[in-house]
Amino acid sequence: MNGSEKNGGARSNGDGAAGNGEAGGYGTSGKKYGIFVNLRYMFGNMWRWDAGKTALTMLRAPVMVAAPLLGIYLSRSVVSLLDAGAGIGVIVRNIAALCAATAVCMVVLNYLNAQNRRMEFINSNKYQMMIVNGAMSHDYEYNESPKGMTDAMKAMMASGNDVSGARKAIDTASAFAGNCIGLISYAALIYSINPLILVVICATSVISYLLLRQLIAWTEKNKNNWLAIDRKRSHLEMLMKDLGPAKDIRLYNMAGWLRSAFGAVLKDRLEWKLKEERRGFAVDLACAALSLVREGAAYGLLVYVMFDRNLPVADFVLYFGVIGGFAAWFDGLTDNLYWFGVINQHFNELREYLEYGPPDNRGAGAPTPETTFGAEFRHVEYAFAGGGRKIFDDFNLTIRKGEKLAIVGLNGAGKTTLVKLLCGLYRPAGGVILAGGRPIGDYNIDDYQSLFSAVFQEITLMPMTAGQNITCSIEAADAARLDEAVRLSGFGAVSERLEHGLDTYLCRGIYPGSVDLSGGETQKLALARAIYREGRFLILDEPTAALDPIAEQDVYRQYESISAGKTSVFISHRLASTRFCDRIIYLEDGRIAEDGTHDELMALKGKYFNLFEVQSRYYKEGAGPDGGETGLGAYPAEGGGDGNV
Repeated sequence: MNGSEKNGGARSNGDGAAGNGEAGGYGTSGKKYGIFVNLRYMFGNMWRWDAGKTALTMLRAPVMVAAPLLGIYLSRSVVSLLDAGAGIGVIVRNIAALCAATAVCMVVLNYLNAQNRRMEFINSNKYQMMIVNGAMSHDYEYNESPKGMTDAMKAMMASGNDVSGARKAIDTASAFAGNCIGLISYAALIYSINPLILVVICATSVISYLLLRQLIAWTEKNKNNWLAIDRKRSHLEMLMKDLGPAKDIRLYNMAGWLRSAFGAVLKDRLEWKLKEERRGFAVDLACAALSLVREGAAYGLLVYVMFDRNLPVADFVLYFGVIGGFAAWFDGLTDNLYWFGVINQHFNELREYLEYGPPDNRGAGAPTPETTFGAEFRHVEYAFAGGGRKIFDDFNLTIRKGEKLAIVGLNGAGKTTLVKLLCGLYRPAGGVILAGGRPIGDYNIDDYQSLFSAVFQEITLMPMTAGQNITCSIEAADAARLDEAVRLSGFGAVSERLEHGLDTYLCRGIYPGSVDLSGGETQKLALARAIYREGRFLILDEPTAALDPIAEQDVYRQYESISAGKTSVFISHRLASTRFCDRIIYLEDGRIAEDGTHDELMALKGKYFNLFEVQSRYYKEGAGPDGGETGLGAYPAEGGGDGNV
């Protein structure tokens, strides 16, 4: 097996390697790490993960050279013996010996190739686990940002397929060593007959490599253009596979739009793919022409030398094979250099994500409050990454210790963003947020976030049992605590309907017998999760939005028990729920428009009063859209504080 055979077809996978490393932020000259630094990083990791297989990857190089060289000497030996008139027995013994040696080399090479493939999978899996760990430890705001999502996508593509840098680097490094050994040994033989042959082969091969470098540079420059398209494609594919939007797609006849959008995205991606293929084909065509020039010139010189020096036929056969082998080693070497460029790009993208320096405090922090605590926003500014408009500008708010604060307002007022800032999920661009009298940056972020029991609007269920989804652990639960959380949240009635109760697996299709919960059931489970956590600060962001009025009323009745001994923030569009709170702030365009108790805000007859009246109008006895009777009846005239308002 020569260098060309080993690496043949590598460039034809450029879409997976150069293209699928997509994205970047680097130019060809803007990489943080060079190839030698990245190879040292990679082999250092490999040695820690499996020292034995790492050593075997380099033993492959001399065997790669020995096998084809034995083949060349086999041909020379046969011709030489025939020319000398040797007997058939001598010829057969020589052939048998060389064939046996070649067979041993091939067996050893196949074994080493298998070890290489195993190490490639180990490498790939280890780096993907590192990426997953990074996603879990990088701060939330980075993961949620377009840059964070792009960086994660690049890192996965740099490690998760057959032509990713994490896999390709092992094969390329060992092949490079073999190609160098073969090149040097064959060059010595060629030099002895005519140095000009070396010059011709080297010159044409170097030109081929420079053409390949231009292809790499073009790919790195343009791949950001198709990364955005690939993200759109992934999102549309997710929509088509996800059962959640399937109802809307069918009921609202959106299948045509989805097909059209997906077709447009595929068309855009195909255009870039064609540009890449056309450029690659032009480079391959030029390399093929150079190869033709190289082979013709090299073999022509060999024929000239044969007649000029009266070379024996056996030597001609030897040098003919050596020239072909040398060209193959040189091709393999240039191919290796091409892949080293791709690998270097991939490892820079991979390491950029893994080495992201989280602004969150992951080291030792200040002691966290041992009981519930208050919080304060001082002159806080915040805008989403790339979002332009500030959500908060010079925002100030004090949440007193033990207070039950309600935050209300129209959609987009900044309610959920405010609590994400409070939880340390977002960081303010200006000002400071204090918790327990300290800036939240003083605390270890994991310790700080463990203080909160929160229910957000978007609830994620894991493919675990219902009980494990509540405790967020696969370890044995505190049974008394779990029973109390299930009872207070109203999830008890749900668990009784499940075939295996709290031991029923969720997320249908993952485990046999697993089920999906309805929106209201999911919300009850999330509430149970928050109660079980026993955090010192309670955050409920629309905790009853998907509940029926009776279940919602049960939550309101239990609110005193749920929030007992805790500072709590309650976000709701249903203003009737805010009457359970000590204080209400009406948020509008990132500022506090009104602040007071329910009675005080109603007496003020401002924005809160108007919104409350709009919500309660249809629940007042006898009130229709135009003041006529509706028959809804039976709710107090003040607006259903006891109903679904």
